[in-house]
Amino acid sequence: MFDYAIKNNFFDDQDFLNLKNQLLNLEYTPPKKHDVERLYGHTYWHQRIVDTNSEVAEVIQKKVKKYFDFKITEFNRIFYTMCGNQPTLHPHIDRTDDIKYQCLIYIGGATDIYSGTGFFKIGNNVIENMEQGPQDIIGFKENKAIFWNSEMVHSPLHTEKTGMWRYAIAAMFK
Repeated sequence: MFDYAIKNNFFDDQDFLNLKNQLLNLEYTPPKKHDVERLYGHTYWHQRIVDTNSEVAEVIQKKVKKYFDFKITEFNRIFYTMCGNQPTLHPHIDRTDDIKYQCLIYIGGATDIYSGTGFFKIGNNVIENMEQGPQDIIGFKENKAIFWNSEMVHSPLHTEKTGMWRYAIAAMFK
């Protein structure tokens, strides 16, 4: 089993520019109450739900197959996200019966290591992971996709002192 895979230039240029324009001009909503509670009351992202039967879903499905050799059998959810600084890192997993894998595609923002995603040691509790920090860091770069098994502990790397706002697409599936 792999930990994660990365693909730069995930979308074709025209698809990428269209998506970036769309993501930068949408209104976003704060996360749902259960997600805020799951992350200990820290709200650090806003989202916009994307229809799992949309053209965006179809393109993601094709690109995941092409670049990661994985056939998506069913989307659980797709979000456009706007993510910003938070007081501390919040390592978590997204695995459920309906979410086995996920793909995060960076769309808009400044190229910056601390606007990216960190992956943490599996088996540690949240406090241990917060104290030890990420084992791997994948910096933000527009049109970069990260594909991973949803058992991987991860977190946006923005903190009060680091990172810039980023826009991304988060797709969760099996």
